Amino acid sequence: MSSEGEVRRGLTWRSLLALTFSLALVQPVMIYYYLISGQWFPLQAWIVILLWSEIAHYLGSPLTKQELFILLSFQWMASYYAGLYSMGGGYDFLKNMYMAYSQPSYALGVAQYVPSWWIPPETEVLRIYREVSFLYFDPVWLLPISITVLAMIFGFIADVSMGYFTYSLYVKVEKLQFP
Repeated sequence: MSSEGEVRRGLTWRSLLALTFSLALVQPVMIYYYLISGQWFPLQAWIVILLWSEIAHYLGSPLTKQELFILLSFQWMASYYAGLYSMGGGYDFLKNMYMAYSQPSYALGVAQYVPSWWIPPETEVLRIYREVSFLYFDPVWLLPISITVLAMIFGFIADVSMGYFTYSLYVKVEKLQFP
């Protein structure tokens, strides 16, 4: 355990290995669980934390509070972004492509106003349906996917910067206790 004044790093090789394990194994399982059941698996972050803390404890080197804090913080961010892509919303390209050119959108008169940065034009959508075997590997998806990835990166930067801002405000300036 660290003393009161000592600062220890939480982003170590063990926490990076646990996050890699989560991204490679737990996230796909979580998305698959949602696709087959239609329900979200809320304990995903705690599964990785409990599993890795027990493995580290059995190996004789328990995870520190800082490493557990990093795992808990990044697990929820990773599960949020995985849920954002699998549960729909603005990032569900397939559903948006269907809804943009469906019969209700033609009946309401909004199909011709769909921007090309949101969903490809209707002629390209028909070509994609007929010819392309891998939907998102077509070059017409470059702009919508690029905008989505940029929005995700900017959102992540905003999350981390606001976290650092609140850390510096409430820990360094006001001297509140930090875990």
